[in-house]
Amino acid sequence: MRLSAEKKKIFAERLRQACIARYGREHGIASYLANDLEVSPQTAAKWLRGGVTPSADRWADIASALNVNAEWLIGASHHAPVSVSDRFDDEGLEIAKKAARITFPLVVRLKPDATREEVEDLVETAYQLLKGGESENTVSGEIAHKLI
Repeated sequence: MRLSAEKKKIFAERLRQACIARYGREHGIASYLANDLEVSPQTAAKWLRGGVTPSADRWADIASALNVNAEWLIGASHHAPVSVSDRFDDEGLEIAKKAARITFPLVVRLKPDATREEVEDLVETAYQLLKGGESENTVSGEIAHKLI
């Protein structure tokens, strides 16, 4: 079964949401997904961008690895799984994306040897600050200060 262009877009967005919920971050999810599914990071990245979709026989494996159901993942169901909806509503997902976009470039520049736990704490801090209404510039400064 081939997905329409609209369904490919839905698949890619829901795959991103499920990966963020599963791995707790946006940056690096292609590598984590690739590792869990034993595919190349390039393949996982293509799925996440919506350029290609996996074959239908892989949908159940992907859904299982991400603790979601395949019907939701491909857009056949509109009810987000608890593993995704408990972690992010639409606004929360956007805030999480911003937090990752602020944090990861700073980590790479200022402390590339940071542990996963340190990075996760920084992303959580950025998320909370953004959720509290702080500007992206303020959050960026706070994260940079913590890294120095």
